[in-house]
Amino acid sequence: MSETSVKAVDWSGMKFVIAEEMGERMDVVYHRYLHKTQENQYFLVNHKYYDGVGGFTHLLEHYFGFRYKKMPEMKAVAELSFWQKLQKLWKFIKLTRKIPIKWRTSRTDTTGEALGHVVAFIDQDKMQNLEERFKAQSASLNSVLFWALDKAVQKQLLTSDSARKWICPVNMRGAVKVDDPYGNIAASVVMNFEAEMSPKEIHQNYRDYFRAQIYMGSWLYTNMARFIGLWGTRKIARKLKELGVGVYSNMGPWPCPTYERTKPEVPDENWAGVPPCSQILPVGFGAFQWEGKLSVTLILHPSLGKSLQEAEALLREGMSLFFDGDLNGVEFVTTTTKELDQKAKRIA
Repeated sequence: MSETSVKAVDWSGMKFVIAEEMGERMDVVYHRYLHKTQENQYFLVNHKYYDGVGGFTHLLEHYFGFRYKKMPEMKAVAELSFWQKLQKLWKFIKLTRKIPIKWRTSRTDTTGEALGHVVAFIDQDKMQNLEERFKAQSASLNSVLFWALDKAVQKQLLTSDSARKWICPVNMRGAVKVDDPYGNIAASVVMNFEAEMSPKEIHQNYRDYFRAQIYMGSWLYTNMARFIGLWGTRKIARKLKELGVGVYSNMGPWPCPTYERTKPEVPDENWAGVPPCSQILPVGFGAFQWEGKLSVTLILHPSLGKSLQEAEALLREGMSLFFDGDLNGVEFVTTTTKELDQKAKRIA
């Protein structure tokens, strides 16, 4: 793709600018793992300039010899009228209303950076036939993984009767027109769970959300800074202490079909994407598929008061649920923020 400046006005990215002003760390981490040598490499982009898809595409193009003809896109939809867009916005706003989240231990009223992140790297053999098996259950890999991680959070962090609100980014490329294809072109799927949810129910929730095109309302909401300005956005942000349990970001399969390589393939590599966490969304899960392999990441905000050992235990619980207790072929890697800052390459 052609070079595009990331310094164009990115209204969706303004919320990350304000989060940083309030003391949060808004880096997206791309963690590359070489299985044979157990080498870890780290790359950082700032979320105020890129979303997960845009940042990773930029990284692959400029540092790993990929050429993309087109970035991953959702299917184009018919243009909605002004009133239809307002209806979608209202439906989205109703989903964001506060629900009773009950934490096992009290949270601290603080912003700040996480102690580090944990990744589960899953080899290709472990992934064989999973998609077909989940499809036969009227679910998907995404919904079963989401179910397992939500259940682990219920067990480790929440009371058994707690409701859960999850924010799930969705790539809006193809559905909206933007100047900078690498910027924040993501809306949100909001998932409200008030009881035990099965993978089939989660899968159906996704389908209903997309069928109703509520993501178009989310796109208006996430770009609200264009209409209320930074002052209005700051005012809203300062009042928020908790929006939901956290973020579940699944970037899907990579390197995606519309690319060419100019450098040799590295068969034993795997990649992971780590979303930022914040006081209002303290749990951050990331899922990523690289050439048939899978990675799942977890980052916990300091307001939860949890150690990296507790974070790894939570992720292990989730992976055990996903793989029915069999963790053979799953490697867990923990990285402290101090180590990350020493080794990471920041991508402009």
